[in-house]
Amino acid sequence: MHLKTTLVLLSFVLIGAVATMSHGSRDRSRIGTPPLGNIVPNPVVHPPVVGPPVVLPPGVYIQPYDKPYFSRDELKRMAEDPNANSVRRGPPGTPDWNFGYPIQPYKPPPFAVVVDLEGPPAPGEAKLAEEAKRQLLAAKPENPGRNQSFPKWEPIGSGQGERMPLIRTSWYLQIRRVTPIPGGWRTRVLVFPVARTDDYRRVSISNFHIEVYSFKAGKLKLEAEFRNPDPSMNPAEGLRCMIFG
Repeated sequence: MHLKTTLVLLSFVLIGAVATMSHGSRDRSRIGTPPLGNIVPNPVVHPPVVGPPVVLPPGVYIQPYDKPYFSRDELKRMAEDPNANSVRRGPPGTPDWNFGYPIQPYKPPPFAVVVDLEGPPAPGEAKLAEEAKRQLLAAKPENPGRNQSFPKWEPIGSGQGERMPLIRTSWYLQIRRVTPIPGGWRTRVLVFPVARTDDYRRVSISNFHIEVYSFKAGKLKLEAEFRNPDPSMNPAEGLRCMIFG
């Protein structure tokens, strides 16, 4: 009798233990895995996807819309590239490849002479001016005296911070007056330097030198020269100019 009672009691204890374990398992499945204290699992880091390098056709450069300017080194490389032909807004295969603008390698400008007479021409002056233009273009005179008007090849104010030397590439002559003389003519011209920056940007210079030439018996002769009389044009300060690009 006692043995039977003892077995019945053990059965109830075992059933209760199993029920308690089953209830605990259901609770754990509901609340999830207990936290691991201060241990934080390392996030999974995927390596960046690296595609093949972009291969551009010869002479093509990329300038995205968020890049408004090329660096000075890039400008130099483009200007010195004999195949330079265009700038694109995006690499091949993208919609921005269809947008951009043409470019050309740098070519030094030629020696230039223009007729820009002061006021209305005197009778026969226009014809003499055209003859003077032909003779000056043929001779392309180089005058060492121009150095007195252009002793410092820097823009005015460029000494404040970055120096930007200018490189003369040619001359630009304006014929302002032509008068007849026995056996020929005499002309007064303004001589402007044509220059660029070291990264090949175009420069328009206001400083000029004054030269007087005569032409007689088939010979062109420099008769006189002067500095710009404008006192605000102090050549020792540098050159008054505009830089484009």
